[in-house]
Amino acid sequence: MEVEKMPFEQVMKQIEQGDFEYGLQELEEPTPVRQMSDLPGDCINLFDKNQLSYYKDNKIVRAAAELVISRKLNKAVNRPKALYVSLTDNV
Repeated sequence: MEVEKMPFEQVMKQIEQGDFEYGLQELEEPTPVRQMSDLPGDCINLFDKNQLSYYKDNKIVRAAAELVISRKLNKAVNRPKALYVSLTDNV
């Protein structure tokens, strides 16, 4: 009614007579949303004792664990639930 500037009765008449055009456009297929992980797949939690014992021979994990202990990040009052290190991600 607002677009055509027509009164309600005239619009209803056109609908009953079938004298109108659909202004519908073809809908596009929605693109699927990729589920991305927040962390790389090979992250090692530095607060998890099982993971630390498994990677105890890796020098990157050892250096990261030593840094956590030297900076007392594992005993901080507002410490995070987990600290991660990745062996393949450079960031």
